[in-house]
Amino acid sequence: MSTNSDTRPNGGQYENESSLVLGLLGGDVDEPLKTNENLKNPDSEPNKKRKFEEGSETGKPLKKRPTYTKDDTYYLPDGNVLLQIGQVRFKLHKSRLSSQSQWFRFLFTRKACSLLGDDFQDHEEIDQVISTADTVDGYDLFYLDLPGVPQVSQFVELLTCMDNAITYLKKEPTFPTINDILQAAYFFHFDSFSTPLDMLENIVCITPHAVEAVNLGILRCAMDKLEDLPRKDLILLLKVQKELVLTWDSIIPLTEHICDEPDCMKIRTVNSAITWRKKHPFDPIYVIHKLIKQDWLAKGFCLAKEKEAIAKLKVERSKIWANLKIWLELEDELV
Repeated sequence: MSTNSDTRPNGGQYENESSLVLGLLGGDVDEPLKTNENLKNPDSEPNKKRKFEEGSETGKPLKKRPTYTKDDTYYLPDGNVLLQIGQVRFKLHKSRLSSQSQWFRFLFTRKACSLLGDDFQDHEEIDQVISTADTVDGYDLFYLDLPGVPQVSQFVELLTCMDNAITYLKKEPTFPTINDILQAAYFFHFDSFSTPLDMLENIVCITPHAVEAVNLGILRCAMDKLEDLPRKDLILLLKVQKELVLTWDSIIPLTEHICDEPDCMKIRTVNSAITWRKKHPFDPIYVIHKLIKQDWLAKGFCLAKEKEAIAKLKVERSKIWANLKIWLELEDELV
């Protein structure tokens, strides 16, 4: 790969069987329960999600990095659009992407001012990409560092599938390869790749891939694996769910308007924590992270009250982490 100078912005699924079971029991596990190592660090930050929720900052350009590398295979000499994920840049054909992907079709027509308004799918994501777009040597350059964007390797697998899918008739792809293709296809709405999942229901799902299978909606083989989960673990997860729901009684008051200063009185909006609770009742740690990152000024908070609320939320987050060790009966393991 060749290295070049340039500027660009920085960039829920289940990650393990415990978080998977918690989600299956009714939890909204956007930030899964942590492992023992994670529990040692109360201020570990959750991964960003793809979906833009109320109160998220969807239009702010992120920090820029100085370098990029050209993808070895998919930097096409006759390409007419530049895409960048992380520090890897692709040069591809607009027409090819548009014919397969509704997401890219909307992106390109929106950039050309041929798609107006916001009555189309993923408009917030697409508008954010356009807000950070650039032009290099006459070509549009789009930075695709969005929450939940597929990894470079997953995007490459999807492009490879587009060009060489017929080779899979001779040599069946591995489950990890299928997972990579479908993850990228779901995100960018390559519907012809992501829709026909019926045949995958009969795929042999060996132990290491049970969680990935559930994330793809392939449930039959994964459930066979999860039947082996001890009854004690299921009871423990139900207990943790209950305790996590109760933490909202402490979180919501921390984000109420409590300042009588003129700047704080100008704007009155719905308490974001109430909205987040409905969407993620079993994931207060993830929500606290989102609340800390929200635009407090737009919510009617002056700078002083913003700092005060953030400090209290961090304390509450640390308390939840400490309690998780008790709820999960992990004290002895973490000593």
